[in-house]
Amino acid sequence: ILRLAFLGNGDPVNDESLLAFRAIGLIDFDNAEYQTTPWEWTDPNVPWWAKISFHDHPPLVFWIQHIFMRIFGENTWVFRLPSALLGIISVWLVFLIAEKLYGERAGLIASALYAVTLNGVYISRIGLQEAYVIFFLLLVFYFLLRALEHPRFYLIMGVALGLGILSKYTAAIAVPIIFSYLAMVKIGDFRRKDLWFGLLFMLGIASPILIYNIMLYKNFGHFDFQLSYVFGQTPEAWQVQPGKDIGLLSERLLNFIPRLVNSNSWLFLTAVFVSLLSFLGGLFRGAKAALRGHIFLLTAFAWFFVLILAIGPSYRFLSTLTPLLAIAVGLAINRFLEIPNLPAGAAYGIFAALATFEIYYSAN
Repeated sequence: ILRLAFLGNGDPVNDESLLAFRAIGLIDFDNAEYQTTPWEWTDPNVPWWAKISFHDHPPLVFWIQHIFMRIFGENTWVFRLPSALLGIISVWLVFLIAEKLYGERAGLIASALYAVTLNGVYISRIGLQEAYVIFFLLLVFYFLLRALEHPRFYLIMGVALGLGILSKYTAAIAVPIIFSYLAMVKIGDFRRKDLWFGLLFMLGIASPILIYNIMLYKNFGHFDFQLSYVFGQTPEAWQVQPGKDIGLLSERLLNFIPRLVNSNSWLFLTAVFVSLLSFLGGLFRGAKAALRGHIFLLTAFAWFFVLILAIGPSYRFLSTLTPLLAIAVGLAINRFLEIPNLPAGAAYGIFAALATFEIYYSAN
């Protein structure tokens, strides 16, 4: 209900209009004077490779929105619908991941929180790439955890990761998370063929952006809008780079907490803070056991923090942290419920009050 009700209300926000406009005809043109595209540079003979991706983003989100608008029509509700559907499935994936890490009840609590908390709801109600990225990253993490027991899941993990990167480059943060996590918990899996074949699958699925960038470099001497920025290239056509004015590292660090506060309810952030205190308490009682029990979450949080510092703590980027925060809070509440002689009714009442508050806060 929170993701689908009144989904078409409100004007397009941020880059929604630029994505949906180009998704209608899959034409890489948005009438931006200082951010022209290969379609404009080569008109009227647009080469084949310029049609398999876009100058500023990978193509999967455009393709999916194009299909939905061809079926249901060209309107705000339709180009937001894939985000909402993926957001609903992401709630289930949060459950599966938390259940794998900490048990069924922790999974139920974490998924319930992610279902109702503001950032999880908000990002699922707009037609930007982050809902897709969150969905595919959660798929990657789930299949990674499954692969520790059944290595064949590395193959499906690679497919999910390729689709994530084909949605947005930021999904590539899963690669260092995967390697760091395996290095700590199951280093022997680096010798498994399934893992490397999974990564080959990833490259195969992401091949449209690889081909696009190779041909772009061959013909114009630089990569696409995002990768040219990463590699320090300064294409003449993109002397002005909107969205890249993210400030110095010190400014990004200073903005991180205020923007996290502004994009979540105070009650949810209080629960996050309590879960952090619970973890620190566990460290005090036994550092080795506490660290070993939370290796995945700690690894994921660390790399996401690096990513957000690199690209800037904008509100939509911070939303990618929300599933992990929900799992951390779900774990803390589950531990609270395990306190001996705790009245079950009171404990569940506190959780119900938290969830109810989040529902109204998110709806508002």
